[in-house]
Amino acid sequence: MKLSRKKLNRLIKEELENILSNQQPASDLNPEDEAALDFIVRHALNEASQKRNKKVKKFLKEARQQQFSRNFYVVQQSARGLEGPTINFDMDGVLVDFAGGVSNIAGSILNMKSLLAPGAQQKERLLEPGTFQDQNNPVATRQGAFGVIGTKIFTKLVDLAGRFKHWISRGKYKPAAYHEDYIANNAAFTELIANLSKNPTFRQRFWQTLPPNPEGMKLFLDCLNSNFPRVGILTSPLLNRILDTAEGKKRWIASYMATTRPSFVIMDGNKQKYAIVDGQPSVLIDDWSFNCDAFKEAGGRTVLFRDGIANLY
Repeated sequence: MKLSRKKLNRLIKEELENILSNQQPASDLNPEDEAALDFIVRHALNEASQKRNKKVKKFLKEARQQQFSRNFYVVQQSARGLEGPTINFDMDGVLVDFAGGVSNIAGSILNMKSLLAPGAQQKERLLEPGTFQDQNNPVATRQGAFGVIGTKIFTKLVDLAGRFKHWISRGKYKPAAYHEDYIANNAAFTELIANLSKNPTFRQRFWQTLPPNPEGMKLFLDCLNSNFPRVGILTSPLLNRILDTAEGKKRWIASYMATTRPSFVIMDGNKQKYAIVDGQPSVLIDDWSFNCDAFKEAGGRTVLFRDGIANLY
């Protein structure tokens, strides 16, 4: 027997009362919380209407326990009103803990030795594709002596360097170093994984051994598992000629995204070029405000991701 509209409305009302009884009044909720609440209710209505009476309460209980992250709701709000939007993830500072990786290397002689002359086990790991969820095959450097404080210090230094580079370049960068649509060209991702079998250079090892950002990767997986049709990477190949950035980043992607592949990977400092896709705004998730500013000016929508927290920008 199908669930009646009257009973469905009553159940949803009960769930809302349960949610709000442990929080502040709805009128005091911030925009992100309101968006999250709205998202839960709308999806509960869509899904619950397809369940039989005896399974409804169990379904709603499980739905509360398996909610997407708060950061995902911010992205959902940013993409509101768009049909099949493209979601662009930056790497350094969002998917990748760049500052933390630099801090790890600077604060550990063992990490420095491993980077300069990796042992047999590390060499083997560097040639194997993997996933973010696979904790048994880590290629990333371990936390050094500077710890969390070191990460915060290096984050500020990286920010200063990035702003200086942006000021020097006046926001204009070289053409894309890499641009592949893996939905249109499946062979390109297969090639990216296959290239991991080649021994990396020192510069490529630096990029490949940077640790993933857990909050950023969680958000990426949430978006990938949602109804967004295109979720990919839009990152800048910073100092590519000097640091071999593009090849190093491709190795990182193969090490952490082998089975949860992005829809596309674009390595281009001119991120604003991708603000409009198929005639509508796309969404950029980035840790630098000047990237967000340029993307918005070009007609896109933006989410600023700092210290593991996403906010509308």
